[in-house]
Amino acid sequence: MDRLQVLPPGFRPFVKAERKATYIKIYGPLLIPGLVQTGDYATRVLTEGRRPDKFEELFAARMARQEVLAQEEPPWLLIVISEVVIRSIAAGREVMRGQLQRLLDLAMQPHVTLQVIPAEAPVFHAGDIVLLSFEDEPDMGFVDAAGGHGRLLDDRHDVDELAVIFDQARSAALSAEDSVRFVRNVMEEM
Repeated sequence: MDRLQVLPPGFRPFVKAERKATYIKIYGPLLIPGLVQTGDYATRVLTEGRRPDKFEELFAARMARQEVLAQEEPPWLLIVISEVVIRSIAAGREVMRGQLQRLLDLAMQPHVTLQVIPAEAPVFHAGDIVLLSFEDEPDMGFVDAAGGHGRLLDDRHDVDELAVIFDQARSAALSAEDSVRFVRNVMEEM
């Protein structure tokens, strides 16, 4: 069975495009983005409010998405997440420690940049945004929505608007170096 079939219809085109991207920019104000979630964190996210009979398939699809990061030539990855996401212990302290370690490990890779937006920063866009760039195709954007019912956008005007929102959010973030230090400090406090 194609792993994409278990995903909500609005999410399938995004996952296909994500596989071909050469540069992925993610803004995650509420959760650790699925592309970089640990298995334990993904389990907590995917079991909350969903039918139990769908969990295994959704989990396998989420983990399969991460294969793009292990390619011989992985895409450049820029992750911008909120301090609130970093400090959340809703998934449990041990699960979150493991997740923060995963972020730190990724941030040490030369093709990955992690930036954290401080809680007091004036950033008000509450939904996940992903911008995808390709070698020979126009950029695309994805706006997530509840239950995976987001939309993949390929209209240049719409993608440009998302890029502006992303850039505004990123402008409030700590530097990559300060973000890594911040995540380490939060992890030690847990």
